Amino acid sequence: MSEFVFLDIIFTSGGTEANNLVLNTAVEHFRMTQNADNFAEHSLPHIITSSLEHDSIKLVLERYRNTGKAGSYCSTDVILLW
Repeated sequence: MSEFVFLDIIFTSGGTEANNLVLNTAVEHFRMTQNADNFAEHSLPHIITSSLEHDSIKLVLERYRNTGKAGSYCSTDVILLW
């Protein structure tokens, strides 16, 4: 097991809250670590998911995409049968 600090552990009430926390934290971290002088629209994070994704992911990425922050969908034309 990796070493960690107790403050690195975050308990959430469920999967939706956890997914929101991860996506929002990732986008904020990306923005904070960018060089402000070289920051450009194309340097925004690009998070790709499918339209089949759970709403707890899909709706957050739709909001990001609609506000020009990040996110896009890949096609779900291919159906895999097991």
